[in-house]
Amino acid sequence: MAKKKAAKKPTQKAPEVEKAPEVEKDIPNDPKWAAVEVYGNRNEAHLRATKGFESVKGSDAEYIIVHDRETKISKEDVLAAIEEFKAIKDKKKATLSLYELPFESGQWTGKKAQKKGDLWNSGWADNNFICNREALEALDYRIEPPTGNWNPANTSNGVGGNISIRLNKKGLNMYHR
Repeated sequence: MAKKKAAKKPTQKAPEVEKAPEVEKDIPNDPKWAAVEVYGNRNEAHLRATKGFESVKGSDAEYIIVHDRETKISKEDVLAAIEEFKAIKDKKKATLSLYELPFESGQWTGKKAQKKGDLWNSGWADNNFICNREALEALDYRIEPPTGNWNPANTSNGVGGNISIRLNKKGLNMYHR
């Protein structure tokens, strides 16, 4: 009598991410800065962000532009964002959004935005921001996989929430225009 083969248990295959995300052609890299493109569903975006952050780890980039696929950023926009970020007088600054603050309560952190000169210390970051190397070091150059409590009805891929919560816990500040 032949032995029955054990049924294979279905396994969830991780999405394939073969290399770090490519930089949009509109955003040329410069030795002082690098760009990381983050996109995809909640299972893909954290892997792409981590690969992109890891690719920055071995570079001499001081500033990192994190952006989504839909956003086109010119070299002039990047250089202006670097100057604006450098002008923030805060030793605990981590990010500066490339957009204006859409609302005053801290997305994901509950922190109420505080006006600091022309900027808002908002307590949260999402795609399309500039950060320094210290921010990526605080994140250990990775985005944690989404947890089971992530709301699938939400259109968010979870990367911004992950960044915001973790940087906030480390006492780092995130700014909006």
